[in-house]
Amino acid sequence: MANPRNYRSSIPIKAIEAVEDHFENGDKKSAYFILDGEKAGFRQWSDSGELEFEFAMKHGVKHGREYCFSQNGHPYEVTPYRKGRIRGTGTQWSHEGKVVIQYKLINGIGLDLWCGNENHTLTEERYCPRDDEVGYLRNWNDDEKTIWQEYYFFNGKGYHGISREWNDAGRMRRGFPHYYVNDERVTKRLYLQASKTDRTLPPYEPKEDQPQRKLPKEYLAQRRPKRR
Repeated sequence: MANPRNYRSSIPIKAIEAVEDHFENGDKKSAYFILDGEKAGFRQWSDSGELEFEFAMKHGVKHGREYCFSQNGHPYEVTPYRKGRIRGTGTQWSHEGKVVIQYKLINGIGLDLWCGNENHTLTEERYCPRDDEVGYLRNWNDDEKTIWQEYYFFNGKGYHGISREWNDAGRMRRGFPHYYVNDERVTKRLYLQASKTDRTLPPYEPKEDQPQRKLPKEYLAQRRPKRR
């Protein structure tokens, strides 16, 4: 059962459950919830009967809180949606129900942060952009000094920028960097030419071929000890 401290479902109480899928033993696996003839939410369960995932809906898109649950039945993540886009403060919790990290997006725009479930260090940093700017994703190593993947993108339009990956020794993987313009992979020469006139393309910086990066201030602000 979900931890009441961190769980407040957005699926209307009056919504009627309509089971969508079953496990082989006949237990329910997933279900939509219907209110006034429309889908108002969705839930998914494990084969042991624990709730794994849920989100609320309105007019065919996510609207309200989306939850992911641990095996102990406690939520470990909540993501707020409004009219199909993330809006508000998202939270990740530890197995004990304590806040690990929070982030805030406005109409789907902002910096999304995710930490590892075991050591709670930064694992993923994703900037969700406006429609007229480029976003990026960085996957961090446990040392919180280096990353193992980084790429840039346009929302819903694919890669747009430089894509890099490193191996466990911190060396660039064979064939990288990759260069993209409007989701089309191009040569470095063509990318450098395009970046002179396309301001949305991140400029090529040789130092960024190294995996060292600075932690985002939004993350550091939640990690620094509070002054008494």
